[in-house]
Amino acid sequence: FSDYIYSELLNIPFDLIKIISNYIELNNDTKVAIVGGYIRDLLINKIHKEKFLKPIDIDIITESSAIDLAKFIKKNISNVDFCLIKEFDIYNTVELNINNLKIDIATSRKEHYEAPGLNPIIKNANIKEDLKRRDFSINAIAFEISKKEIYDIFEGIKNLELGSDILL
Repeated sequence: FSDYIYSELLNIPFDLIKIISNYIELNNDTKVAIVGGYIRDLLINKIHKEKFLKPIDIDIITESSAIDLAKFIKKNISNVDFCLIKEFDIYNTVELNINNLKIDIATSRKEHYEAPGLNPIIKNANIKEDLKRRDFSINAIAFEISKKEIYDIFEGIKNLELGSDILL
């Protein structure tokens, strides 16, 4: 599936994957991955031959600074009418809106809740550790860009093949 996903990611508008690849190279090969719904939908398309619509949102996780990555994208993107960055420092996340394509970028993290209903205590983590906090197995599938590698720690692809979206 890796070659398929990578070829599809190259179709994301604004040369986003090329810009992210440049960021990775300039930042000591830091890890950056596309995660969640977009990867899930690509896999559903491949496995079940369902039509795939263009993405309206993309989730990205990085082991470096989400804010730095968003600023790098904004600085290096071209041929856009609109590019807005909203920073959420408490969670080390950024929402980037490029011509109405919503991109959420998060610094990979672990979360610990001291009590129900409280905001989590955030600690930096690697991408695989970040995936452990996600809700369903199919939302914890990530594609690490520089190595062109799928991370599927909860067998989400197997669940997609079986037509299931539950966490096993």
